[in-house]
Amino acid sequence: MYLYNSDDKYPPLNGVEVSLPEFKEYKCQGGKKIIMKAHFGHRVYKDVNIPIPYTGKILLGDGFMREYYIHMGFQRGWAYKKLIELVFEEGILLECNDLSHIAKAQREAMAQGNINPQRPDGDILSKFVDDSFSLDYADKAWWME
Repeated sequence: MYLYNSDDKYPPLNGVEVSLPEFKEYKCQGGKKIIMKAHFGHRVYKDVNIPIPYTGKILLGDGFMREYYIHMGFQRGWAYKKLIELVFEEGILLECNDLSHIAKAQREAMAQGNINPQRPDGDILSKFVDDSFSLDYADKAWWME
C-alpha cells in the first residue's frame, strides 16, 4: 500500500513498518538505463493484510498504448493491451477476468468507424469530458456490455 502523509509520520499498520519504495530501473532507447530514485515523498507498507469489505469491480490495465492517450482525467480501459477485471464481494475476490480481447475489439471498432478517441464529436464532448474524470465503473466500462 502506497501512502503520502504531509506530516511525514507513518505509524505501523497492522504491525507492518513503513519503508521507501524500491528504486526502479528503466531501459530507454539506445540501451541507456535510468534508475528512478525519487519516491516523491511516498512510502510503502508491504503485506499489511487488512481486510477491506469492498464490493464491486476494478479494472487493471497493462501495456498502455500511447496512441490512445487522452490528455485529461483517467485513461480508458481499451487503451491497454492487457485488461483485467477483478470482481469483489465483501473483500473476497470472486472473479478475475481477462478482458483484453474485448478491449482489442473496441479499438478495432473505433478504427473501422474512423472514431478518434482523442477528438470526440461536438455533440458528445461534454459527456466525454465528464467521463474522463469519472472513476465510476459504468463510465469506464460502458463499451464492454
